[in-house]
Amino acid sequence: MPKDQRNRCRNCLCLLTFEAYVGVPGYLFLDYWGTELACSHGHGLLHVPQMDACWLEGNHWTELDPSWKPLFESEEVSAL
Repeated sequence: MPKDQRNRCRNCLCLLTFEAYVGVPGYLFLDYWGTELACSHGHGLLHVPQMDACWLEGNHWTELDPSWKPLFESEEVSAL
């Protein structure tokens, strides 16, 4: 994947946002330690591990099913 598209959604190519740090370094053996980025349109999550583990090497993209869509929709407030 080209360097300029590493932090982009695979569906709509928008920049991934909502950066969240997950896990604790001491629990790397049994748990995940890294950063998660989400598509603002609800297409998926990109997991970026701080260290590669035998069960997860490199970045991992997870597609979200349509049931997640309401969490990412923004409501426009109209002035009366």
